[in-house]
Amino acid sequence: MKAYEQNNREAVSATRKRYYERNAEQRRALSRAIRNRNVEFARERCKEWRESNPHMVNAGSAKRRAILCQTTPAWADNKKIEAQYFMARFLTQISGIRHEVDHIVPLRSKKVCGLHVETNLRVVLAEDNRRKSNKFD
Repeated sequence: MKAYEQNNREAVSATRKRYYERNAEQRRALSRAIRNRNVEFARERCKEWRESNPHMVNAGSAKRRAILCQTTPAWADNKKIEAQYFMARFLTQISGIRHEVDHIVPLRSKKVCGLHVETNLRVVLAEDNRRKSNKFD
């Protein structure tokens, strides 16, 4: 099998790509189920990865900060934006369930790019924000 894969890399790659495209939803559901059964293990693995790759974490944070700077227009109301983030922290403390600020229209997406303004922000449960990811309907 290894020899076949080495001699036919393009065909094998195309076949795998088609498989992943056809079964994307099933694979996502399986990954979600495995992660939900092993929440503590997944958290520990993420923590280990962050600790062993601080340069990657810092690069990702810097990239997000740069995107926020580039997508915040001069006319944005910073007080209202800060209020959204305050509300997310407040709700997290009060309820014990993590809340995050979601960009309704993602800052970067294949379909559309939104702005970092108060009218594009909303406070949602962290779980819902992760599920939405970078999508816009």
